[in-house]
Amino acid sequence: MRQSNLAQFLLSTVADRKKSVVPIKMIPFSSIISATKAALSGLVAITAVVAISPAAQAVPTLQVYIEGATYDDQDESWKITSPSNTPLRLWAVGDVAGPGGKGPI
Repeated sequence: MRQSNLAQFLLSTVADRKKSVVPIKMIPFSSIISATKAALSGLVAITAVVAISPAAQAVPTLQVYIEGATYDDQDESWKITSPSNTPLRLWAVGDVAGPGGKGPI
């Protein structure tokens, strides 16, 4: 009697599992191909834009100058040795005639 109860339990458990199994839905192969083609097309378009676009050029139209200072090429900055309590004259000089010039300031 005990064995038949065990057998019934096992059979009912297997039947319950079969009811709870969700069938796997296959993705159509054509959808995968379409998605791959779209991704590759986007990649080709981005690569073409990057390859064709010219390099950015920075043309300085304003230069800064501090009266009485010297330019340090190594630090790429202006150095001034006057005391800190003296007035400072800062000049912004425009390159109006060179490349990128916009005319008189």
